Amino acid sequence: MSSSADSPLIITGSHGKRPTSIFLITKEDFDKIVALLEGAGYKKDLFQENFVQLKSSKGSLLDVDFMSVEPDTLAKIFKESRETRLPNRNSRFRH
Repeated sequence: MSSSADSPLIITGSHGKRPTSIFLITKEDFDKIVALLEGAGYKKDLFQENFVQLKSSKGSLLDVDFMSVEPDTLAKIFKESRETRLPNRNSRFRH
């Protein structure tokens, strides 16, 4: 997983029964982030080959969802997204 502030971060939304933000990442980063967050106390609530919902064991931390996509798909979504400045990081949101 890249620690560079310049690496793409795509956030998309879900408006279903459980509104949430879904972080889109490559499969390579997907496996690493799941292991990292499990080490920090997150538990898999729902796990599929390319999607995971992680629940925090600490009430002060938000639950997070990740979806892995192919690098070329991530690049296409990145191109169609809109840049937004977050603290210490430029991120892109798909609307």
